[in-house]
Amino acid sequence: MPASSRTRLAIAATIAVGGLLAIAWYIVSDRQEPQAAAPLTIDTVVTAPAVLTGGTFKLPDGSGVTLTDGAVLENKFDDQQRRVLLFGGHARFDVAHDAGRPFIVLGAGSRTTALGTIFEVDLRNSRPRVSLIEGAIEVASRNSDRSVRLQPGETAEVVTSDVRILPSMRSAAGPVAIDADRMPLGDVVARANTVNAVKIRLTEPALETIEVSGRFDLADPAALARELAAKLDLGVEIRADAIIIGPAPKKPGR
Repeated sequence: MPASSRTRLAIAATIAVGGLLAIAWYIVSDRQEPQAAAPLTIDTVVTAPAVLTGGTFKLPDGSGVTLTDGAVLENKFDDQQRRVLLFGGHARFDVAHDAGRPFIVLGAGSRTTALGTIFEVDLRNSRPRVSLIEGAIEVASRNSDRSVRLQPGETAEVVTSDVRILPSMRSAAGPVAIDADRMPLGDVVARANTVNAVKIRLTEPALETIEVSGRFDLADPAALARELAAKLDLGVEIRADAIIIGPAPKKPGR
């Protein structure tokens, strides 16, 4: 047989074998369904390092965090400190007490240090804001050694190399709380608006009928709006003259 004929036969055989292997791979792979990753929930213990976004999670030390409005959190825990990096959005932290390891949140040039407390970090604007709900925290700029210690109900704004406490939005009438059991959102907002100068507004009438349950402090409209938005998966915008609650912004790709 001429050499050219043998070459053509070898090429044809190689192509045939390759085709059979491709068909076999397709049949096997088609039968193997991809396994979906288990979703992270409040019961999920996240081990460092981990990147979280969009939801409520439990960290390795038992602390809880709720991330909204596109917030992304990176866990950097070690034996000396509980450090997390926050990128954008809004986060609410419920920190487990551990006197030996401070809980530190770094975000957009701000540094917040806590031992065991509840606080919120808002990175949706050009200047980070930190609000204390319960306990005590220290807030500082990463460009300065000076820190400010907040009291419950206070909010600090971090500028380039300093921290200032913002005027309080709390009602002068003092703490006012309600226990809601499937109460329409519109009723909760209406009660809060009777005791506060800064009013909460709902962007759509349909939101007024959404039912909500829990104990709510009405005297701090900004904290109340953030808590309601987190419970109901809504968006919130804090303005100087009003607080707006509406549908949450759509996430990219949805």
